Amino acid sequence: MDYSPQTYTYKEIVEHTTKGIPTFVPLYKFIHKGKDELDCKITLVEFEDDHPKLDQSKKDEKKIEPRKIEKSALENELKRLEEREGHRLLLVENLTPSVITLLGEYWKVPPDFFLAHLENSNWYNLLNIPQNLPGLSSVQSLDGYVRFQFIGPREFEIDGASDPKPPGSTKDHNQLPDRIHENPDTASVPRVAGGFTPFQPHHLDPEDQSEISLHPVAFVRNSVTIWFDKEGDKWKKGIVLFDPPFEAKDSRFRKRENSKYRSFIPRRQPPYFSDDDIDYRISYKESFEKCLQKNKHIKEPGLPRPFVLLEDLCRIIASEWLVFNTYIERELNTIEGWFEELGEECDGKQLHDLLHQLMRARRRVTKYDTLVSDQLQLCPAHWRYDSIHEGFRTTPIISQSTTPKNLSPPIDIHQVSKDLINAQYEPARLCPVTNLTQPGSLRFSSPLQDFHQVSNHLAHNKTRISQAIKMVTSLMAVRLNKLVADQSGVLVAQNKLMVVQNDEVMKQSKTMNRQNKLSEARNSSLAFLTGVTTVLLPFTTIAAYMAIPSESGLGPGSQDQWKYWVSSGLLAAVLGFAFLLDYWWQKWNVDHEGEDNHRVFSWLLSQGGKKKSHSQA
Repeated sequence: MDYSPQTYTYKEIVEHTTKGIPTFVPLYKFIHKGKDELDCKITLVEFEDDHPKLDQSKKDEKKIEPRKIEKSALENELKRLEEREGHRLLLVENLTPSVITLLGEYWKVPPDFFLAHLENSNWYNLLNIPQNLPGLSSVQSLDGYVRFQFIGPREFEIDGASDPKPPGSTKDHNQLPDRIHENPDTASVPRVAGGFTPFQPHHLDPEDQSEISLHPVAFVRNSVTIWFDKEGDKWKKGIVLFDPPFEAKDSRFRKRENSKYRSFIPRRQPPYFSDDDIDYRISYKESFEKCLQKNKHIKEPGLPRPFVLLEDLCRIIASEWLVFNTYIERELNTIEGWFEELGEECDGKQLHDLLHQLMRARRRVTKYDTLVSDQLQLCPAHWRYDSIHEGFRTTPIISQSTTPKNLSPPIDIHQVSKDLINAQYEPARLCPVTNLTQPGSLRFSSPLQDFHQVSNHLAHNKTRISQAIKMVTSLMAVRLNKLVADQSGVLVAQNKLMVVQNDEVMKQSKTMNRQNKLSEARNSSLAFLTGVTTVLLPFTTIAAYMAIPSESGLGPGSQDQWKYWVSSGLLAAVLGFAFLLDYWWQKWNVDHEGEDNHRVFSWLLSQGGKKKSHSQA
């Protein structure tokens, strides 16, 4: 088999790769079945070797000029860029199949970069394992791309919904579902957002103007994927992929406002003001463009390194993480306020609602803490050489003389992280306020510090969530013990009642025994009387017959006295037969107790049939 490399189009490369590696199936489907008609916003930023591209109208000022490119003109623009030297950074929002194909063809972008941005699996339910396998960080560093996943909280208004409810309300207070899907008509890669409806605080001061009404929040999943063809100051091409602003698929959910993260763009000092200094945060792409134009480090002489270009983008991501942490902290404050107010008086429904809210927050905080930890590892791994300061350590830990020429020297990641954090001070200078010599002044702050800040906030909130869950479960245990104690008291009362009832039954049994004895005495008396009557019956019969007058024709010595004896005999026979029938009936009832009446008639008919057959025989 011939394994020599051949030339293929970008689509063919993706197709052949997908046949051998199932992980690339989402990229293959997107290129062939994705919506190419969606709006894709593209911005180009060009740099020169000595400084950023200058505005010719103001030669004394170095200024970044991001340029919008229509998707239909992208191919011609890429052809034009190939004809001349330079350094280009391309910002793409809402990636489409045609853009992937063009960038792959002209800029030789590895398919793994686009695949990383398209990956949109369920974070909490990974069903298709082969298509959700994460890549190794060491391999990703060789491919020159990195992906940041973060959460952008957005408040929503819901048509027909009321204000948030306190825990334990009769109706479910979760106005937003746990998973909110994005409108596929606005995003090429539909994302999901986690719905979160805060509890109503226990006390709201109507006089406090700072207290505002609470709204449901959607924790929107966002991705920023970055690729540079080379490291350090050798890079020629770079791409940053952004997700578009989130729009819910359900038309009832309407976004209230843009992100709330605190702006860090430098503004003019009073009395000067310019609207250009305001970041309206319509989208992450536009905010990043604003940061590029305002970042003073990019305007310094020399080609800015990737780390310098993207430091504000990292700050945007870290700022969004802080917004999420603040929402969680507010909810924890509310829950702890309910604990302080109600304590052991919380009923079962309230405890259930509180525990459900805490478990949902713990699930998300745990996952998000993992994402932040990954981002802390990615920063030193990908930008270990990028610094704008003298004295920042970029040399390897072991000397170059001991390293083979064909191998790159090893890098101490932990040392690089420390260097990135500490690379922020200028030499000592005179303080203009105190006229004292300062050991160092803040000039540049590494984004690693921001991610460490986010990580510390997440760890603090995780601890608070665990403590709150323990509090809820403890209150549930106390409540359960109370219920068990109450039930034990009920059982004791029931046992006492059963003892009383047993005493009553015993008394009734004694009364019934006495009545039975009296009945037996009466029966004995009746039996004695019956015996006496039976003995005297012949004498009574003879006496009655002898008392019949002879003139009646039936008395003793009369000619028709036989009629008396015949009628008396027949009457005695009928009475005797009736007595036998009653005896047989009572005996059958005792032998067939509980059977229905139709079986009685069936038995009687069968008995009659037997007698008839015997008579015929």
